[in-house]
Amino acid sequence: MRILKKAGRIVLLLVLLAVGIGVLYEQVERLRARRTYPLTGRLLPVGDHRLHYLATAPRGPVVVFESGLDLGGLLPWERVVAQVAPFVTAFAYDRAGIQRSERGTRPTTGAAMARDLHELLHRAGYPPPYLLVGHSLGGILLRSFVAQYPAEVCGVVLVEASHPDQLRRLPAALPADDAPPRWVVRLAAAAGVVRFLNTSQYAGTRPNDRINLVNRAFLPESVDAVLEEQAQIPALLDEARPVMSFGDIPLRVVTGTSPTRDQEDEPDAARRRQINRAWGAMQQDQLRLSTRSAQLLAPQSGHYVQLEQPDIVTAAIKQVLAQSAVPSYVPKRSAQARNNQVVTAR
Repeated sequence: MRILKKAGRIVLLLVLLAVGIGVLYEQVERLRARRTYPLTGRLLPVGDHRLHYLATAPRGPVVVFESGLDLGGLLPWERVVAQVAPFVTAFAYDRAGIQRSERGTRPTTGAAMARDLHELLHRAGYPPPYLLVGHSLGGILLRSFVAQYPAEVCGVVLVEASHPDQLRRLPAALPADDAPPRWVVRLAAAAGVVRFLNTSQYAGTRPNDRINLVNRAFLPESVDAVLEEQAQIPALLDEARPVMSFGDIPLRVVTGTSPTRDQEDEPDAARRRQINRAWGAMQQDQLRLSTRSAQLLAPQSGHYVQLEQPDIVTAAIKQVLAQSAVPSYVPKRSAQARNNQVVTAR
């Protein structure tokens, strides 16, 4: 018995030593990430935290990009941003707690996140009207923005946007709720386990493309915020459901229709067809949000159309701009807004 107790203590000490080494490894890698990938955008105080955003040179109407439930934050928009930068002011950002943005204490609700974005835009000196582009869960969050600030929105593009009824209409697509508790994931991220095991790669990219390298570098710091958003998805969908109309705001719905989409997530072909039919129907439902809407199909894309066929998202933006009454203009940024910018790395 005494030998067993001694062995137990040794095992415990070894575990604690491994955790300690892991924590040290993670902190060193976080410092290395900041040196390797210095801040390319800006950090600006919003409430009790700072949000990271990236804006291109002022060349026309402000196009605001809202990401989905994504550990990479603004990263998946890089190809579309590059395409539209010559004729608009592209504005992409990381939501609170993701990538380079600080978490803060504001609740994870659609209304709170819309206020975060609205305050960030105004403090950064980018006035309305805004053309909003939302991917996946970002499409749900944009409903709250349109509901709160309808007069400031000149158009909307929904890219593979989530639907308020998707939990009911896609039961076969939902994985079992077998995710580990958040405290376990937090510990794994703090101890370097998440970083060590992570091999994530975006659709339409190569393993060593910059988007994947940056995402992996800052992913452990984003895990907790994304898990928090994921836990709030039912509430976020319920919150968005009453927003049933954008009025006559021009709208484009972009949908990936590749026959091979989601093969890795759902290998069963029959179930995949069922899921894709239901998803396609919900995409068409979203056309009812506006009296001036149209759908663009991306036949070579799955969920990440902005990476697999960015030209289709760009075409949707151009169509909305042409249909809106917004003239081409350059936002006038105040000296105060310029002084508000903080470029210190997180």
